[in-house]
Amino acid sequence: MSSCLQEQIAVPHACEPEPFLIEDAILFRLTASNIQRLPLTAYGRNAVYHVPTDTIHYADGTPVIDMYGRPYAYSVIDCAGWRHDLPHVILGYAVVDSRNTLTLTEGDELYFHNDAVLWVYDSATLKVQGTAEQPVLFTSVRHDGWYDSLPGQWGHIWISKGSWNSEIEHAVIENGFVGILVDSCANANPTLRISNTQIRNQSHVGLMGQTAYIVGNNLLVTNCGSATTVMQYGGRYHYNRCTFANYWRYETRKMPAVIITNYLNYQGTRYLYPMRATIADCIVYGNRADGEMLIDLDDRAEEATATVTHSIVRGGEWDEDPRFVAPLAGDFHLQDDSPAIGIGYSYPN
Repeated sequence: MSSCLQEQIAVPHACEPEPFLIEDAILFRLTASNIQRLPLTAYGRNAVYHVPTDTIHYADGTPVIDMYGRPYAYSVIDCAGWRHDLPHVILGYAVVDSRNTLTLTEGDELYFHNDAVLWVYDSATLKVQGTAEQPVLFTSVRHDGWYDSLPGQWGHIWISKGSWNSEIEHAVIENGFVGILVDSCANANPTLRISNTQIRNQSHVGLMGQTAYIVGNNLLVTNCGSATTVMQYGGRYHYNRCTFANYWRYETRKMPAVIITNYLNYQGTRYLYPMRATIADCIVYGNRADGEMLIDLDDRAEEATATVTHSIVRGGEWDEDPRFVAPLAGDFHLQDDSPAIGIGYSYPN
């Protein structure tokens, strides 16, 4: 005969806001040494919940597995009916479908469950229109205690191959695996224009472009497990007045803050892609003694250029401590005597 016991969990103080998802579990004691756990999840706050309704399968019926080792369980967003008066909670993949545009406005809040993804699909567009006073927030569901700034709690924003003209203005993207993943561009226009935005506390990469076309201005990308910014498999990139500062503290970080490459090695073959990258008036710094920028271009490609100008780069030609106020505490304002005054991230003041 089996018996069951409710697993004990911490209960939020009555004065605190209720969490979006209340998670508990029942423990089944089958024998003295065999205890099985049945997780329970309930909605705990008034919000719009995007819950998967279907999964992607191959022709033979087997599920397609994503980078997190899970099936692509998804729901399709009703872009026209998006509510701006309530927070949104995303489970699985919330999809902006083909030829649709999701517009987010000042004060919108999106909370992501474990491995959840906002997927801007082929021919779709994301428009984020926050303000300095009310940026659009992309964050994790849990914010109790140390979870408030814990990386790796959700998946990523995925601007996938074939989407175009996405724009992000005044956003905060935090606590995920990859902040934004941008795939190859669909036309001559930028895949993504992003400005006045903070991307922080990502367990892998803050902003990753793969044969993409990205224009970034006045960004703070910081504290990522691998790199703050990756430009790989070629593409076009222009970053101006940005701060890429990596002071990752959870374990030893092997990768530099900024990585630029134009090739893919696959099964013994090297595939080359055109690359044009510019980093201007930026700060690239962190706690990696071996330097914070890797430019590895194969010059046999059709185009292979990476220009770094008027930028402080640890390990580069201008290598000087930018004198952030308190980088380990997440304060990247510049001290009054900083040599970086006038370049890099300037918002908020």
